[in-house]
Amino acid sequence: MQRTWAESKGITVINMKDAHAEESLIKSGKEITEIEASRPVCLDCKDLMNEKGVKSKTPRSGNKSRKIRNIGRC
Repeated sequence: MQRTWAESKGITVINMKDAHAEESLIKSGKEITEIEASRPVCLDCKDLMNEKGVKSKTPRSGNKSRKIRNIGRC
């Protein structure tokens, strides 16, 4: 649903297999400086955001993602 909405507004959808939206955005090469998510951000994504200097007021979930725990990265 979010993808359909974004595409209908002419927004380029960035998709990396097995990655969270935050990771996909940061690694897209689009020089992302701020991300505001609709849900709390996992610890690994928040750490990546901090490492890359990406600002956010979105709270942390306090957990690692189950998906990322299983593949060992974010």
